[in-house]
Amino acid sequence: MIKLNFFGKTDVGKVRTENQDYFDVIEEKNCFIVCDGMGGGMCGDFASKATTEIIREILKFEVDFKAIEIQYLSQKDKKNIVLPSIIQNGVQKQLIFGISLANDVLFKLQERYLSISPMGTTLVALLFDDKYNISHIFNIGDSRIYRYRDGNLEQLTKDHSKIEELLSSGKITQDELKRTELKSMVVRILGPKSDVLIDYKMETVLPKDIYILCSDGITDLINESKMKQIIEKNISSSKDISEELVEEANNLGGKDNSTVVVVKVPDSYKNEQLPEEFKEFISKTFECNINKKTTKDFAFYSLQMTKKFEKKLPKDIREKTILRNPVFLSLIFLFLIISITSFFVYYKNKFWDIKKQQIQKLLTSGIILEVKIPDEKSIKEYNSEVDTTKKLLIADFWKNNFGNLKNINNLKFEIYNEIGEKVYDGYYNSKPIAIKLSEGKYRIVFGDGIYNLIPLDNTITSDTFEVVKSKEFQKQRFLVIPK
Repeated sequence: MIKLNFFGKTDVGKVRTENQDYFDVIEEKNCFIVCDGMGGGMCGDFASKATTEIIREILKFEVDFKAIEIQYLSQKDKKNIVLPSIIQNGVQKQLIFGISLANDVLFKLQERYLSISPMGTTLVALLFDDKYNISHIFNIGDSRIYRYRDGNLEQLTKDHSKIEELLSSGKITQDELKRTELKSMVVRILGPKSDVLIDYKMETVLPKDIYILCSDGITDLINESKMKQIIEKNISSSKDISEELVEEANNLGGKDNSTVVVVKVPDSYKNEQLPEEFKEFISKTFECNINKKTTKDFAFYSLQMTKKFEKKLPKDIREKTILRNPVFLSLIFLFLIISITSFFVYYKNKFWDIKKQQIQKLLTSGIILEVKIPDEKSIKEYNSEVDTTKKLLIADFWKNNFGNLKNINNLKFEIYNEIGEKVYDGYYNSKPIAIKLSEGKYRIVFGDGIYNLIPLDNTITSDTFEVVKSKEFQKQRFLVIPK
C-alpha cells in the first residue's frame, strides 16, 4: 500500500463558540474525510462526527463489492452510466455504502427526534487505490478538495451551493458574486433527506501530488492564489501547510470553524500504467447513490447503526420523544374525546365544505389565503441567526411543518394590484379566507408592514404573487415573522 504523508488540523475560529467541523484519517485504507456540520445546538457537531465514525466502521468490514448495487448518473442529463466491471467493483463501493448509510442514519434520527431537526453535514472524502494508481474523490456540500501538481492548484470538487447554481446557469457573474450574500447557501448536504446524491470522480495519482481537503471556513477567506503561496512556501511539510492555512483563516477574521487535511504523495511513488478501461472516465464527475432495496445488508446495517448512534444523543434529547413522554397517555385519552366530538361535527362541516366548493367553482380567479406564525422561541432563534445557511434550514423546517404551526388572529392585511391600488383589505382570523381577484400580479402587506414574510406558493418575491385563471382558487400560504 502506498505510504502517504499527511496531517490534519481543525480550529473553532475567532467567532463561533463550538467546532462543528470534524475530520478523520483511516490510515489503513488511505482514506481521508472532512465534514462541516450544520444544525442548532450540538446537532451539527453530532452530524459531522457520526458521519465519519459510521464510514470508519464500515471500512473495517470485509465487503462483497458485487453485492453493493450503485447507480451512476451523468451530471448533465442524469442518464444512467454503465461503468466497466473493473471500475464497478472497485474499492470506492465500500465508501459509497458508508456515506449512504450515514445519510440514512441521520435522517432516521431526525424523523424520531424532531428537536434535532434540521441537521446535516457536508462531506469531502479522498480514497487512494494504488492497485490502479487512482484517487477516488467524493463530495456533498461546499467543503472542497484541491490538488497541487507541477506548480498548478486545481479545485477537484464542485460546490453544491446556490451561488454555484447561479454561476453555472449564467444568472450571476463573477463580479456580482463579490457583492452577494448567497455564498454560504448550501443546496445539498447529508442528513435532511432520505436519499442523497454523491458527486464522484476518479483522478490519476502522480509522485509529488499534494491534496488539500478543507471546509468553507478556509475557502471563504483564503483565495486560491494565497493558498498556492502557502503550499509552495511549506511544500516539504504537510503539517506546516495545514497549520499555516488555519492560522491565515483566523488572521482574516476566523468567522467560521476551519479544517484542513493535507495529503502528500511521496516523490518515490512509482505509478504503473493506467488500465485502458479507466482512461475514458478519468476526471469526469458522476452523481451516484446506492440502491437500498437490492443492496445486501443495507437495511440491517442501517438498523444497527441507528440504534448505536441514538444512544450517543444526549439524554435530554432522547427523552423528548413523544413515546417516552409521561404525558403521552393523557394526550391519547384527550384525543379519543376529541375524536368522538369531531365525529358529530363532521356532517355539519361536510355540508358547508360542499357549499364552499360549489361557490369556488363559480369564480374564475382568486386565492385561498392561509397564514401561520412559528412559535416565539423559533422566531427568536431565526432572527438572531447570522449564518444564512442555518436560517434557510430553519425556514425549510417551518415550511415542511406548516400545518403544525400556530394560527394567528386579528391580523390586518391589505392587497394591492400592479399599479399600487388597494383592491382588498381585511383581518385574518385563524381560518383560510377565499378572496376573489382578477388575473394579474399583486402585493400583500400584513400588519402595516411589521412582518417579514416567508411564502410557500406561487410567489414572485416574498410579498408578491400572481393570480391566473383557474376553475378553483389557488392556494396562497404565508409564514409571518415579526421584524
